Amino acid sequence: MATKGEIAKAAEAPDLFVAKILQRLARAGLVNSTRGVHGGFVLARDPATLSLLDVIELTQEQVAPRPCVLDPHCLRVC
Repeated sequence: MATKGEIAKAAEAPDLFVAKILQRLARAGLVNSTRGVHGGFVLARDPATLSLLDVIELTQEQVAPRPCVLDPHCLRVC
């Protein structure tokens, strides 16, 4: 279990930014949170079962990849 402050320090990110991200992840069911002196955040699922796409789909309202992402032959940077 890690606190918001520990996560922010490890990510070298502002506490407020990390707090907002953790709220979204908790609402999406990706992390569980516990309040109190010994509280913090822990992944709700085995990390081996998570992908970046899972996180994006669960935290964003709509995922719309650029057409070049869908075409494996596209070498153009979008």
